[in-house]
Amino acid sequence: MKTVHISGTQIKAPKAISGNHPTPPALPKAHALCVLVGRSRAGKSVSAVNLIKMMGYDYTILVSPTANSNWDILRDLNISQDNIYDDLDDPMLIDKIKAKVEVERDDYLKYHEEIKGYEKLMKDINSGAGRLQDNMLMRYYRNGNFQKPTHKWNGRKPKIALLIDDSVQSKVFGKKLSQLCLLYRHIGAIKGEGAIGISPFVISQIYKCQGNGLPKPVRSNATLWCLFKNYNEKEKKLISEDLSFGMGSEEFVNMWDGICDSKPYSFLFVDTSPKPEHLSMFRRCFDEFIIPGKKD
Repeated sequence: MKTVHISGTQIKAPKAISGNHPTPPALPKAHALCVLVGRSRAGKSVSAVNLIKMMGYDYTILVSPTANSNWDILRDLNISQDNIYDDLDDPMLIDKIKAKVEVERDDYLKYHEEIKGYEKLMKDINSGAGRLQDNMLMRYYRNGNFQKPTHKWNGRKPKIALLIDDSVQSKVFGKKLSQLCLLYRHIGAIKGEGAIGISPFVISQIYKCQGNGLPKPVRSNATLWCLFKNYNEKEKKLISEDLSFGMGSEEFVNMWDGICDSKPYSFLFVDTSPKPEHLSMFRRCFDEFIIPGKKD
């Protein structure tokens, strides 16, 4: 095959990408849409809590009607009471979550506007500039000193996780969840700076079933998957067709079964968009890369 370069047509990456946040080197990119699928008591909630902590989210918003019964697992996330939602029939639930992210956006913009004014004022004072505006002096002068503006996240965008447990089958919430999973990286948009965004972690016992399971927008937009032991051959076939990424359905299922059978609570972790330095998109749990076709 012969190719001929065409000048002036290269695709340039934007300076700011919506919902991009740093994560530790061994961990996946953020923001992410993570889906955990498996039967009851497979270890889904424990795994979600561990991944949220390892990826370094600043705080977690929880949607779950069973939060109280799972609190021994969830307490490690230090979720504040005003970030817990248990009424899945509330048609405004998703809007309330989006509003929280937008408040973070507004606080971020307000801080950077104030810090810009403060730095200009200090420059003018230190340079001996002429008459200074009274409103600027009063804006920053408190308790006998000029006070530098503060921000609870030290001027950076907060990294927010949204943990959704025992909630997918709700008809009211399920429809809203689909919308959220299409827009999660763009919530709290900032002109020229991407967005605050949010990372949904969706826990479900069912992958795909008529009238049940994960809505299509959730399945289509998920970037991370935790696949626990599954005894439903029909569902395993559906999952392997969607997530094998050219490996071949049978090889994928054999890898998945082998990982889940290796020790209790093991799962196949699939990162659909791994960092360039990561050895594979497949892992045994979070701590071991699986390279298909290669043996130890």
